[in-house]
Amino acid sequence: MARTEADLEQVSALCREAGAVQVLRVVTDVTAEAEMELAFERVVAKLGGLDVVIANAGVAASSLDVSARMSRLESYTAAVALRILEVHTFGVWLTMTAAFPRMSRGGSFSAIGSELGSRPGSGGGILAVSKAGVNALVAIAAAEQAENSIRVNVLSPGGMVDTHLFGPDGLPATMKERLPVAETEVVVPAALPKKSLRSWAGLRFFRVRVPPPRWCLLPGTPRVARP
Repeated sequence: MARTEADLEQVSALCREAGAVQVLRVVTDVTAEAEMELAFERVVAKLGGLDVVIANAGVAASSLDVSARMSRLESYTAAVALRILEVHTFGVWLTMTAAFPRMSRGGSFSAIGSELGSRPGSGGGILAVSKAGVNALVAIAAAEQAENSIRVNVLSPGGMVDTHLFGPDGLPATMKERLPVAETEVVVPAALPKKSLRSWAGLRFFRVRVPPPRWCLLPGTPRVARP
């Protein structure tokens, strides 16, 4: 699912390269309730079920208003702040409400978070607020979905991922210079459900650098454990 056919075609091609036998493309706006319900209905009808959901839709201030630099809370316009909250927080909630009733027992739901949501500070802005909301949604959903054996977790990449989240040119050079960059080749596999974690839910996973130069994922405090 994505907002544009062009994005879906690119992802579909990668899925086929990885060996996917069947790929279903659905143009969807994660902030539109009717579209989300219809999208998941199509998935279940076409593929026969729903086992894994990864909620990773996102926007950034730089892609919403290229004319202004927004970092401090008072520097945001209301329109940009509302859109970030709508996509990151409200969008994850809408994804949950559409997905959970259709997911199979033993299924896995992952939301893409940010360290800013767990450790907010000066300059974190509305992005940090929105990702803190994602952390809260996941903690609540993990507890509520335990009875359905659906695992709900957050993946925090541990750095800025260079995608179109920041606009058509990707991550601005100024941000690359001062912030750690997380490679998609590491983040994407980490988002997939692991058998070794099948009894845990409500975790926040943080990507950290360890010697020699490589990366690993460490779980934060577990919220829900199931035998």
